[in-house]
Amino acid sequence: MIEITRYLECRNTYPLFFRQNENLKIIVDESELLQYAMQKKCKLGILFENDYLLFVVDLIEKLDGSRYTYSRIINRNAYNGVVIIPVLNNKIVFLKQFRHGTREFEIELPRGFSEKSKTIEENAESEIFEELGVMPRKIAYLGNVVNDSGLSGGLVHIFVCSIEEIAQLAVDEGINDTYQYTIEEVEEFIHANIIRDCFSLSAIYKLITSTHRQEYLTCS
Repeated sequence: MIEITRYLECRNTYPLFFRQNENLKIIVDESELLQYAMQKKCKLGILFENDYLLFVVDLIEKLDGSRYTYSRIINRNAYNGVVIIPVLNNKIVFLKQFRHGTREFEIELPRGFSEKSKTIEENAESEIFEELGVMPRKIAYLGNVVNDSGLSGGLVHIFVCSIEEIAQLAVDEGINDTYQYTIEEVEEFIHANIIRDCFSLSAIYKLITSTHRQEYLTCS
């Protein structure tokens, strides 16, 4: 079964996503996987993959010995996704970007997948350049969050940066406008569900609780 063969290969490629814990043990014995799949008439392993992600169905064993399937997503570059808070003239720059997931325009911060060949800071700088057409004047790391511990578990790293202008938007990525908000306006729009993207919410919380808040929101 090719799905199981690829699954066992990916175990070596993404070892952090196959760490064992007795609370939810991942079954990785090929014969057991094949036997369960045939008995239950279900599919296990890598059911779909592309350049960005893998759709995985694991066989999980609980403490009481019972087993069940668990679907999840592994991002190929799962360890260094980025979200960036651009600050221009003491205001935070948000994108108006059409998102396929919601089929709506969302007001959110620049973010994206990353390249393994780059550091997380280089990825953040690249993302700002790709989406706003400008390189950061200075940049600071705020920490990381787990994007969805139940579905994927990938790390997303958060940065704040200062920029001097907005040059060229990545219209081919669904971005058709930007908005500049004070931190007070951002908090108001979060409360009003105007800003609702979870990555943006996490990033803003990281900023307002960090030592960099005053530095970046009062910079000239």
